[in-house]
Amino acid sequence: MNVNPAGAGSLVVVSHSVADTHRLASQLCDVLRPGDLVLLCGDLGTGKTAFTKGLAASLGIDDQVTSPTFVLVQTYDGPVPIVHVDVYRLEHAGELEALALEELLDETAIGVIEWGDRFAAHLPPDRLEIMFSPGAGIDDRTVVLVPQGPSWHARRRLLAELVEGF
Repeated sequence: MNVNPAGAGSLVVVSHSVADTHRLASQLCDVLRPGDLVLLCGDLGTGKTAFTKGLAASLGIDDQVTSPTFVLVQTYDGPVPIVHVDVYRLEHAGELEALALEELLDETAIGVIEWGDRFAAHLPPDRLEIMFSPGAGIDDRTVVLVPQGPSWHARRRLLAELVEGF
């Protein structure tokens, strides 16, 4: 991976493969804590679910991770559970209430919301936003990490050290 600091406290990582994306997720496990919220943003096929697969594997979750596009919410049990949400099919923010996200995203699990940028204004402000976009090569992905809120701003230096080690 190539790493470059970006503006406004964000970090940019270039992943050259799915294995790189899994490795990034694995490294982030050192910074993530139960109760954290991670928003995954980006077009179809840019690495959101691949990231979640890497995260789950690194957290010791043996379940097969798939995008919960049609079921909307999938919980993966492990030493630190993951609540994996996909809001792609939701049409308006009011539908978030029907998912009972406040109850699902508790202090015991890590919340991962694919397409989270669609409803960012309606989600907790303390979160890590990760934006995926196609890179220069066919397997390349540009990954932008944006810490939001006080707990993530406090960990921004840890994030920088983590990605600089690639």
